[in-house]
Amino acid sequence: MKISVTEPLSQSWEWTKHVLFDKFDIRKWLILGFFAFLAGLGQFGGYFKLGGHFGRDEGCGHFPHRHDSLEEVGEWILEYLPISLLVIGTIVMVSIILWTLFNWLSSRGKFMFLDGVVRNKTNIVESWNRFSSLGNNLFLFRMCIDLLAGGMMIGLFILFTLIAWPSLSAGQFGITLLTAYIPGIGLGIAVMLVFFLIHYIIEDFIVPIMYKRNVKFIEAVRIFKKNILPGQGIAFILFYLVRISISFTAIVIVIFGVCLTCCVAGLPYISSVVFLPIFVFVRGYSVYFLGQFGDEWKMIATETTV
Repeated sequence: MKISVTEPLSQSWEWTKHVLFDKFDIRKWLILGFFAFLAGLGQFGGYFKLGGHFGRDEGCGHFPHRHDSLEEVGEWILEYLPISLLVIGTIVMVSIILWTLFNWLSSRGKFMFLDGVVRNKTNIVESWNRFSSLGNNLFLFRMCIDLLAGGMMIGLFILFTLIAWPSLSAGQFGITLLTAYIPGIGLGIAVMLVFFLIHYIIEDFIVPIMYKRNVKFIEAVRIFKKNILPGQGIAFILFYLVRISISFTAIVIVIFGVCLTCCVAGLPYISSVVFLPIFVFVRGYSVYFLGQFGDEWKMIATETTV
């Protein structure tokens, strides 16, 4: 069986044009954009602030007063321990609640968006009710995977911090610190890459298999391993090389669009509507790729009622 990674690109592009532009319907854009927004909840909202005091004349081998600063922070926390615990506990609790809520909503949203793309139909109530069982099942396994990833990252951080503690407590940037954190960062990146790959496999193939066969997560994984993956390792490697290229291109387009609209296009939900062609194209790409593995995996009909 010959599997192409380029043919699905043109197929997905033609389908994206058909769904969004052949008979332009703003209502369809708004609803599909809402589905895309739900599907991506909790995945793209973060940002990092870079700053601090790295420009001061403190040298590279030693951090003056860092030991005293750590002691002062520790004394302040002990002095205001009840308030500190309350604030930290509240932040942690709210974060866990939001993370759980976003994961639950996005798990169902992934099926709603996939269904809207492949059937070229948008019905919020019908889709929300129809995918409750599959969405909840996906949610449970995504939670387990996220907890495993988080636990491994925390475990690595604690392990290498303990190794580096003599240098940290002394405020010194010594060989012990480098020995601990350079391998730690390397292992952390490796763990992140593995779980990113797992996330993309779930997004690109496990969700469509669950949708097509109406099966639970574990059964979809079994089908993927038994019926789809064997003998196609190179095809999947090439698929993800193309997928990465698409992602980088999409990021450039999104950044340009956000800057062009003075950040308006970057607002939640609005971004899902403005950049909807990108989301539909990416979703369609993996669906068409999967469709090459047999007629039973074809999900997009040649003629679909709008």
